[in-house]
Amino acid sequence: KKPASIRDLTRLSTPDLARALDHPNGTERDRIHQELLRRNEASAVSVLRELAGMSLRPACRIQALAVLDGLRAVSAEVLQGALRDSHPEVRAQAILVSEKFFTDAPITDALLKLAADPSIRVRCQLALSLGVSATDQAAQMLSDLLLRDGSDPWLRAAVLSSATAHSPAIVRNL
Repeated sequence: KKPASIRDLTRLSTPDLARALDHPNGTERDRIHQELLRRNEASAVSVLRELAGMSLRPACRIQALAVLDGLRAVSAEVLQGALRDSHPEVRAQAILVSEKFFTDAPITDALLKLAADPSIRVRCQLALSLGVSATDQAAQMLSDLLLRDGSDPWLRAAVLSSATAHSPAIVRNL
């Protein structure tokens, strides 16, 4: 069988390239991701923000968040929507991307709700990401996660990896 042709992404305008990220093939999304980062153009941002919130493909929503993060164009509004996404992997990616926004009150409020997320994957990413925060709320969330999921070895390891700055508070909370 003749191999499919590989699209020349350099011929697409930046907004068209950003729209092309909503593709079912992960390899093609990776190529588009790399080209968008190489171009580093603001004209992709509005399309990427739309994809991050409205694409029917969870993998595309995840990748749009990652590209926005790479372009340093993530907004608190996009993150708030992604932290409420219906798909757990999108919520987990949003937690990772939101680490720079941990002092933003609406983001912190959304993260507090994720400590009780039904997905262990989301709770585990939250535990890992809380290590970058030095707030009392982070210590409380780590304690809550440990009380809820202390029997899960992966979540326990995630809490321990983030506990260095919070150890005394976690021990007091427990």
